[in-house]
Amino acid sequence: MTNYAAPRRPVSRRAKSLGAAVSAALGACGALALAGNATAGEERRRDTGAGTEAAAAPGTTFAPYVDTSLQPSYDLVKRAEETGVREFNLAFITSGGGCTPKWGGTQELGENAVARQIDALRAKGGDVRVSVTPMIGVNDVIVEVFRPDDAAEVKKFADEQGMGWLSMWSATRDKACPGGPKDQADPTCSSIEQGADDFAKAFTG
Repeated sequence: MTNYAAPRRPVSRRAKSLGAAVSAALGACGALALAGNATAGEERRRDTGAGTEAAAAPGTTFAPYVDTSLQPSYDLVKRAEETGVREFNLAFITSGGGCTPKWGGTQELGENAVARQIDALRAKGGDVRVSVTPMIGVNDVIVEVFRPDDAAEVKKFADEQGMGWLSMWSATRDKACPGGPKDQADPTCSSIEQGADDFAKAFTG
């Protein structure tokens, strides 16, 4: 298929710029992974007698992840035209050190060949999604520690921006380590002092 048959969805308050999302979300530091440029789960809206309410688009949306670090760069528009896939998750924006957001932790935001295709994809009626996934507790870069207070700050930002998806790495780490806090990341606990499920509570509070 050479063009999208469905009309392009109107840009709502949920469509936010990558720069704003990254700078605000990374303000809490920690290792954050952001995919793409527009919010996940963008909804169609309809007017009713009771006012404007959200209405989910019919069907289930398929939005595959795209590894933006590979060469040759993935062609979003070509693949969208050939497959009919309209939305993609771009992976990943992470901390490049010192809470500086970079593609894959190494590439400046404006230099990624896949991300530079976003406008062309949107012109065809497609879009990309953004998700925020902090690594809770002590991160792989041990000077970056993401605490429950940081989770609450990210949740507040996501609510204000109308973002459709928050996650964390990982639910199995959302507890204190048996031996107490330590200065290295652990796959089974957060390595910080916390109560059980403190991060889950902060993200859903």
